Amino acid sequence: MRAAAVALALLLVPAVARAEGPEAEGWRNTIYFYTYIKHFEPTPETNENLKWIGYSRTFQREKWRFVTGAATYVDSYSVRSYAVFSDISHDDFRLSWVRPALSAQCHYKGRDYGSTERQFYCFPVPKLKFGGDEGLMANLAAVPKLGKITNGWASLELGYQW
Repeated sequence: MRAAAVALALLLVPAVARAEGPEAEGWRNTIYFYTYIKHFEPTPETNENLKWIGYSRTFQREKWRFVTGAATYVDSYSVRSYAVFSDISHDDFRLSWVRPALSAQCHYKGRDYGSTERQFYCFPVPKLKFGGDEGLMANLAAVPKLGKITNGWASLELGYQW
């Protein structure tokens, strides 16, 4: 139940933080259409073609940027899975077309190879976001081995924002 509360909070934080007035910019939309993932210790059964599709909304308040969204994908155990996420970044750390961000993610996914059981868990993910405010974009992310939650991976996510 605690993980479900965290997932709900991830979706609500940007809505609460959004301000009206001259310091707040309008919402932007992003469709994610491709993710390639490379596991650090894959087994022969590991699926690395995630078939990821997702949607997020972005808004900016002063120099803070909030991205909140949801996605569905086929996880490394070849099970249809779901994720909610919330990224935060700051303009002072932006380097031209590269913006570092911290993402809080919650996933409902398979538990093990050949199992129908699922698990629900949340963890932070550091990201590098590439691209401007509109058009094609990419995210690079990496997570170290986290016990039985993940064996560690790096991913490239592609999308289009408007």
